[in-house]
Amino acid sequence: MEDQEIDVEENVQEPDVEENTSAPLPIVGQSFDSWTDAERCLNSYAKKNCFQWTTDTSTSIKNENKKLTGRGETVLYNEALVHKNIVLTCVSGGKKRINQGTGQRNFQATWKVDCPVMVHLIANKTALVVKKIITQHNHTCDQAYFKALPKTRRSNLNDDKATSTAKLLFKGGVKPSVVRSVLRDMGCGEVTQRDLANLRAKFEKI
Repeated sequence: MEDQEIDVEENVQEPDVEENTSAPLPIVGQSFDSWTDAERCLNSYAKKNCFQWTTDTSTSIKNENKKLTGRGETVLYNEALVHKNIVLTCVSGGKKRINQGTGQRNFQATWKVDCPVMVHLIANKTALVVKKIITQHNHTCDQAYFKALPKTRRSNLNDDKATSTAKLLFKGGVKPSVVRSVLRDMGCGEVTQRDLANLRAKFEKI
């Protein structure tokens, strides 16, 4: 299954480093009455600690309930739990991707550094329960790292001011390197060539 980032706030905000020590740490045995509650807790912890989650594996409550119904069972899982079994990892989990090309592309091929941070939740009929959690990263988690993450960049680039500025610069024939520099100065993080290509494609559809 292809990794997917779990949903976070539409506008990803920079983490408040001063609040990191008070971030709510999910613990083994902790239960949630819905996936929304679990997601809110996990996203809050991740944001305050300058990283993001991605889905490693998951199975759905909806499919499980279909199986139970097919067997004639009447006690089903609460569909608000969404997942019967889900494992989330740090976005830097997994094996490091090796760049086979001759050029180096910063912030595009370096996210996977086999970070061990993960959380495993399993549903009983009424709640999602944390079965395992690892919180020690093998890489630096700071505001620079958080700003450079793809989802943070996408959120920042979707800001109306950033979008209108980029559109104006493209229309004026400004070099991509200059556009990237302007967007970085506006707080959009480490803008990549792929980010610019996506913006161009977006403007062409309008």
